[in-house]
Amino acid sequence: MDSIITAKDIRRSFIVGENTIEVLKGISLEIPRNAITVLRGRSGSGKTTLMNILGALDPPTSGQVFLDGEELTSASEARSSELRRTQLGFIFQSVALVGMMSASENVDFALRIAGVPAQERAERVHECLSLVGLGNKGAHMPQELSGGEQQRVAIARALAHRPKVIFADEPTAELDSLTGLQVVKIFQEMREHTTMVIATHDEAVAAAADQVYEIEDGVLK
Repeated sequence: MDSIITAKDIRRSFIVGENTIEVLKGISLEIPRNAITVLRGRSGSGKTTLMNILGALDPPTSGQVFLDGEELTSASEARSSELRRTQLGFIFQSVALVGMMSASENVDFALRIAGVPAQERAERVHECLSLVGLGNKGAHMPQELSGGEQQRVAIARALAHRPKVIFADEPTAELDSLTGLQVVKIFQEMREHTTMVIATHDEAVAAAADQVYEIEDGVLK
């Protein structure tokens, strides 16, 4: 198996008052390239904490994470920030679109911070919105779109700069079942171009995955 991410003995703990809370208790795993990997577990199981560490958003207390052989856990903040801008993409449960920007402008924003030249951006924006079925709604503001359409704009924004890996945290939690299935279909199509890591408890998402890790109380079951 060709793995794009390798995690070794990841531990994460927090100090709360005089107590130490262990959230992750020595997790090791492999994320295969161009596949959908699901991290599944109940709220508080540690799946989101693990995903944030794999995506260089948060550091572990101990352990190592490698992206294509490069150790993320020893990278400087400047290097981690560069990787997040250029090689990693993120989709959040809350969508997190910029309300004062149109759908096209939200996608274009991701390209600008990734340093994509202006002459390439317009074509890429339209390409990504078309991929998620919104090629004719680029001028719409977020508040003019349904919840499912907003999530699809967020997906287009995440894949715009052609990241190696896209991380999605409960991407269907706020959607009805039909819209959720439409999003799952988009994820299945996206794995031809990128690797997907999804934290979820949605059975439909897990059923579409190539690999599922069950997390309970900070350990893999």
